[in-house]
Amino acid sequence: MGSGILLVDDDIEDQFIFCDAMKTVEIREPVHIECCGTDAINYLISLAQDRLPCVVLADLNMPRMNGSELLKRLKGSDRFKNI
Repeated sequence: MGSGILLVDDDIEDQFIFCDAMKTVEIREPVHIECCGTDAINYLISLAQDRLPCVVLADLNMPRMNGSELLKRLKGSDRFKNI
């Protein structure tokens, strides 16, 4: 498994707050941001298996594919279920 965090959130202010909090508590893991579940899936598909993030944090209320649906798809996938 790779390293880093995938943040999936369509609210730019929430994205900023999360990244600022990471700096405040001195967590240095790289953060990649996508704005919806569909974009997050496409991003993950583009990565090599050893480059997948360790953690996915998803907003529950997003257009196109919400956070719950995204997490269900990830857990239902042999490739992504261990994230």
